[in-house]
Amino acid sequence: MTTFIVLFSLMSLLGLGFGFMGYTGHRGMHPVDMMAGDEGED
Repeated sequence: MTTFIVLFSLMSLLGLGFGFMGYTGHRGMHPVDMMAGDEGED
């Protein structure tokens, strides 16, 4: 149960995080930034 919640949260963060970053531009406010480490991507 817990594993499913964690995986679901991570997938949601990655999907929404990257989608939001791509829409608004790089803001450095998302946890995804730290995990991905990609700072100059559209």
